[in-house]
Amino acid sequence: MNAEPVGSPGMEEMRERIREAMREHELNMSEITQMSDVSFLHWVESVGRRIAAALGIPLAKLHALFDDMRSIGGNMKDSFRASYRDAYNRSRKIKRTG
Repeated sequence: MNAEPVGSPGMEEMRERIREAMREHELNMSEITQMSDVSFLHWVESVGRRIAAALGIPLAKLHALFDDMRSIGGNMKDSFRASYRDAYNRSRKIKRTG
């Protein structure tokens, strides 16, 4: 009653086929992700070139401007965190030990 039909793959063979399909899927997804990353970087670069051309400034100067803005944002975030943590610690009724 539970005998496998003649010519059908065994359970081990079925598992191996599924494992192989999963490996192939993971490989394909990895390749798609890599292509997407490269495509996105090309798109960002082309947008940067168009903005630089529209503003009439060199692309390197635009990159420096974006890097400066990123640094300013990071410094603002760090400063806010520190001031929030200090205010929080000052307002606690029971101080932490250790």
